[in-house]
Amino acid sequence: MNAEPTPLSKRLKQLDAVTQAQGMPEFDLDAAVRGGERRQQRRSIAGTAAATVGAGLVAAALFAGGVHWNAFWGEDPDPAPSAAPADLVYAQHGDSVTVSRGRDPLARVTVSSVAVDGNGRGTVEVMVDSDAEFVLPLSDFVWAGDSLDRLSGAAAVTVDGFRTVRWTYEGVSDGELAWTVPGTDRLAGVWSVGDRVEPVAADRSWYLQVGSAVTVYEGVEPQARVTVSSVAVGRTVGAAHVSVTAHDGYELRADDFVWAEESGPQHAPLADDWRSLSARGDAVNTGDLRFAGVGEGYLLWAPDGLETAGVWLSPAAG
Repeated sequence: MNAEPTPLSKRLKQLDAVTQAQGMPEFDLDAAVRGGERRQQRRSIAGTAAATVGAGLVAAALFAGGVHWNAFWGEDPDPAPSAAPADLVYAQHGDSVTVSRGRDPLARVTVSSVAVDGNGRGTVEVMVDSDAEFVLPLSDFVWAGDSLDRLSGAAAVTVDGFRTVRWTYEGVSDGELAWTVPGTDRLAGVWSVGDRVEPVAADRSWYLQVGSAVTVYEGVEPQARVTVSSVAVGRTVGAAHVSVTAHDGYELRADDFVWAEESGPQHAPLADDWRSLSARGDAVNTGDLRFAGVGEGYLLWAPDGLETAGVWLSPAAG
């Protein structure tokens, strides 16, 4: 992931390219960028708890009753997590993750190379050394990069002994390669991919969107989770239900969200709704956002006004 935040205008260009490639309605980029520039001038972006470098961007899909995942890539919405045994313990040491069942070591997974070519094709190679039969679910690895967070389409691999495993991603960039633990916000391991590949720094903040939820991490530690559980467009008002939960403390600002219409205009939330939601101690706080006079488009969350941490596509207006 780049050392500097990626401007919202670049994020929208990436989103526009994806939608056109998939035959979706063209997104009026120029108007959207102008709206983002006006919005940035309207308020100070300093002091937001999530003002971190290098956000991942994941597009979610048309949905009924909830936000769906990866519509732009033609994958199943909110894919079922792998059935990882609950008694597995993961410990990352440098390039390697040791997987144990209880106190008994089961396997060691070592990242030997991660590379991105000039066409945005990412290749990961790991070496697996197992003491018994071990299933490595490649769908649990998410590439959170400078463009769009990516899941791998590769299947799970069963190893009994030693094996080198390779798989690829399309449309990626420098960022983080995260080995997620299904059903939790914990990570088995995470590596920063740039000029070199190394374990993520303990003080590095970054975002990872999986399904309808965006998790804010500092190093490997989850700090907060922001979830959009529904988005709807009426004839005159757009609405979204948002929740935030945090371990220590986190403030979610309403004006960090923007509704970007496919036809161009961007809309800030109505000012008479909540201004911020605070959460701490693993408590959940929720609120509804409303946007006046909106059409079909995208709900964007840009915590610092420059980089987009999450994006959800609205359904067609009724």
